[in-house]
Amino acid sequence: MIILFLKLKPIPEKHQSILDILVYVKEQLQMKRGCLESSIYQEWNENPAILYLEQWSSEEEMNRHIQSDIFLRILNAMDLCGEKPDIFFHEVSETKGMEWIAFLRREKILV
Repeated sequence: MIILFLKLKPIPEKHQSILDILVYVKEQLQMKRGCLESSIYQEWNENPAILYLEQWSSEEEMNRHIQSDIFLRILNAMDLCGEKPDIFFHEVSETKGMEWIAFLRREKILV
């Protein structure tokens, strides 16, 4: 699985425009093969940032997405920022859930 992490710090008057772009992209990705999830989050502080995440089943599917017209909208949103956006691609080889927390909490009790 590949995770795209994007942190945008919008120019204040462009905040809603960026959200509109990302909501459109999110809606388009619901129909895209290989996209497991797309999410939009907002930080609430003096300089609010927008966090955008995508999860892809494979690098090939994500690469096709990056070459698509839909991804061009994400690049347009990045242009509306007051600062250089943070963008990262994480390749995930293993995922753990609540069972990992339960295991670690049991181990703590045993120590």
